[in-house]
Amino acid sequence: MIPGKSGFSGRIENVELTQIIQMVCMSGHNVRIIVKAGDREGIVLVYGGSIFHAEAEGHQGEEAIYRMATWEGQVCEFSPLYEEPKVKTVKKDWQYVLLEAARIQDEQRIQKKIKVLIVDDSEFFVRRLKSVLDEDDELSVVGAARNGSEAVEFLKEKAVDVVVLDIFMPVMKGDTALKHIMLKFGVPVVIMSAFPRGSEATLFEFLCLGAVDVFPKPTSNEGFEWQHDLRNRLKKAARACVSRFRLIRPGRDSGEKYKTPRKMACSKIREKLTVVVGGEASHGEWFRLPLEKLSQEGILAAFSTLHAEILPLVMNLIRDKAHCGTLFHNTGDAVKIFPGSVNFFSSDRRWRFTGAAESDGWLVEPLESSTGTTDAAVELARSAIEVGIREVNMIILSGADEFPSEEVKNLVDCGVRFWIPPLDGMVFSCMAESVIRSVDSTTVGNSVILADNWDALMVKYEGETGGDQQCE
Repeated sequence: MIPGKSGFSGRIENVELTQIIQMVCMSGHNVRIIVKAGDREGIVLVYGGSIFHAEAEGHQGEEAIYRMATWEGQVCEFSPLYEEPKVKTVKKDWQYVLLEAARIQDEQRIQKKIKVLIVDDSEFFVRRLKSVLDEDDELSVVGAARNGSEAVEFLKEKAVDVVVLDIFMPVMKGDTALKHIMLKFGVPVVIMSAFPRGSEATLFEFLCLGAVDVFPKPTSNEGFEWQHDLRNRLKKAARACVSRFRLIRPGRDSGEKYKTPRKMACSKIREKLTVVVGGEASHGEWFRLPLEKLSQEGILAAFSTLHAEILPLVMNLIRDKAHCGTLFHNTGDAVKIFPGSVNFFSSDRRWRFTGAAESDGWLVEPLESSTGTTDAAVELARSAIEVGIREVNMIILSGADEFPSEEVKNLVDCGVRFWIPPLDGMVFSCMAESVIRSVDSTTVGNSVILADNWDALMVKYEGETGGDQQCE
C-alpha cells in the first residue's frame, strides 16, 4: 500500500518552492516536483508526507533544496509519484529543511539589498530620507555622515553601493567629498541638495566630476511622487560602473555666437532622421557628438533622462559650444521640427510623425504617456518609417534603461540602424547592451554598429549614412 495520497499534475509560477513543498507535505500527496528557473533545473520528490530526494546543480539532499530555494523566477511542474523512491537523500524533517531554506533566502535578500550612505548635515533630513528609503525592500541605509570628511572615514571601514551627497556642508563640502569618493572608493554618487535659482552650472560641475545623477531636496509642500522617483534613481545609480568615468570638460566657446539656422527646403535632408537616446551619466557624451553637422544633415531628435534641473543647462551648452540650436518639446500640442536644431522631446510621453513632410519640416504630435526614454524613442523611430522617412538611425549613449528586445528586432527589420559608442567608456552600458543582446551576431556590424572609439564611430557614421550630402 502506498502511504499518503495519490499525486496530482499541474504547473505553478511565481510561488516560492518552500511554500509549495510545505503544502505538499502537509497534504500528504506523493508528488514529483520539477523546478525550473531559466536554464537551471532541479527535482524534489515528496513521498508519504516527507521530502525523500532532491537534486540540483550537482548537489543532492538538503543542499539541493537550499540552492533551488534561492532561484529567481521559479516554475514548478508536478506529476504523481506512484512508488517510494529507492534512495532517501534528504535526512532531516521537512519542517527543519524549510526553516533553514527560509533563513538562507533572508540572508540572500539582505546581501542583495542596495546599501546606501547618506551624507548631509541636517539630522532631520537624514531621518526623513532614511524612512523614505527603508520603505523599499531593495534599499538599506547602512550609515549617515554629517559632512564629507565623515563620509570618507565611513567608506574606509564599510562598503556601500551608492552615496547620497549634499553640496553645502561644514568641514568638507560636497565637491571635495565627491573628488575623494571618486578617486579612492569608486562608489556611485547621487547629488541631493537644495538647488537655489541659478545653481544649474554648479550642479553640472558635479556631474562633470563624476556624480551619476542629481536630485533636488523636496520642499515641505511636495507630495509623494518624488519618493518613488528617488528610490528608482538610486537603484539605477547603484548599477553604475564609475571606473569607466572620464573627466568631462566641455569645449571652450570659440567666440562665435549661435545664429538661428535658416529653415531648409532640401528634400534630401528631410529623408534622414537621427535619434539620439541618452540616459543617466550621458551628459558629457552629448558634447562628443558632432551635433551641428548631424542637425544640418537631417532631422535630429533627442531623448534624455537628465533631470529637469540639468537638461536646460546642457541645452544651453550645446547652443554655445556646439553652435547648434536646441528646442525642448513637452507640450500637449503638435510641433513642427526641421533641420538645424537638436529637438529634445519629453520622455514622459510618446511622439510620432504625422503625414507627409511639409515645405520646411515634419509635424510631430504627442500621444499617451510612455513607459520611459526607450519607449518614447522607439515610437518616434517607428512612425518615421511609416510616414516614409527613408533613413532612420539611432545613436545610443549611456543609460540604465533597456530597450525591449522585440522592439529592437522590429526596428532592425524595418531598416533602422543602431550606432553604439565604446561600451568600456559608458558609466551605464545597460541601454546599449540591451540592443546588442536583441540581435544575432550576423546583425552586429550591419544594423548594429559598434566602435572601439568615438572618432571611429563618427567617421563610419558619416561614411555610411550619406552624411556628406549637401543641399542644392
